[in-house]
Amino acid sequence: MRARRVSIALITIFVATLAGPAAAAHGNLLMSTPADGELVGPLDEIRLEFSTFVIASESTIEVAAINGTQIAVGTVERGESAAILVAPLPEPPTVGRYVVRYDVTASDGDTIAGGYDFEVVDVGGSDPRLTGGLAAVIGVIVAACSYLAYAAYSDRKRRPKRT
Repeated sequence: MRARRVSIALITIFVATLAGPAAAAHGNLLMSTPADGELVGPLDEIRLEFSTFVIASESTIEVAAINGTQIAVGTVERGESAAILVAPLPEPPTVGRYVVRYDVTASDGDTIAGGYDFEVVDVGGSDPRLTGGLAAVIGVIVAACSYLAYAAYSDRKRRPKRT
C-alpha cells in the first residue's frame, strides 16, 4: 500500500513538472522591423512579431525621438498573422535616434510590454556610417598596394646589378 502511494506521488510530481513550463509561458517579442539598434533609411511603419497571438485593438505602439518628442503613429493593425502587429507612421521620422515602446495584449490576456531603439540615417550618401565600409575597403587596398610597391622597390635595391 505504501509503495502504491509513493508511486502515485512520483507520477503526480512528474506530470506537474512537465505541465509547469507550459502554464508559466508568456509571450515575447520575436522580431521587429526596424530591428533593435538598426540603422535604417526612411520608413513608413513599425512591424512587431510575437511568440503568441496578440489583440491589435487592445495594443499600443509608441515611437518617440531620443529627446522625448512623440512621433505620430497610426492605428495598430493585425499583420499577416495574429502574432504580427503593424503600426503605420503617417509622417516618416527624420534623421535621428528613436525609441519604440509597446504594450500588447496577448490572446490569453497576458500583457507583453517592452521597447527598443533604432536610428534613421541619411541614405543619400552623406552619412559617414553608411559609406565608412567602402572607405575602409579602399584604405586597405591602398595600404596593401603601397606595401607591395615598397617591398618590390626594396627588393630591387638589394639585388646586385647584372653587368
